[in-house]
Amino acid sequence: MLKKILVPTDGSKSAIKAVTYARQMLQEGIAEKITLLHVGQAIEERWGYYGLANADVELRYQCVLSDEGKRILRISKRPFEEAGLPVEVIHLCGDSAETIISYAEENQFDLIVIGSRGLNKLAELLLGSVCDRVIRLSTVPVLIVR
Repeated sequence: MLKKILVPTDGSKSAIKAVTYARQMLQEGIAEKITLLHVGQAIEERWGYYGLANADVELRYQCVLSDEGKRILRISKRPFEEAGLPVEVIHLCGDSAETIISYAEENQFDLIVIGSRGLNKLAELLLGSVCDRVIRLSTVPVLIVR
């Protein structure tokens, strides 16, 4: 049995499939605990600073983190709640792959269950997919859901 499974989610169809798969693992007793993780991008990765003072950037950054991330996590945890299953939700910020990997390693997860494709197709073309980077760099085993 796996004690702790981390499921990164960005709200994409692929991520929702990973969430569904993890829920089944919990229902079937394969896992003890599921943690859903959303990683918000830093404001400078989305819009740049545009000459804003640091206080303004921080305020806008927190707004993006709370609005988008809370919505994604609310949608992602709904299947667990409907089934009466416990689930933990975490919202962090930073580079998606690096944050997923460091959180999984620091918190001693047994497995990362991740969708094969995210929402940002342009970034995947330019930088490689988050899934690909997590597979290559993580010391925690990774299960890819298509």
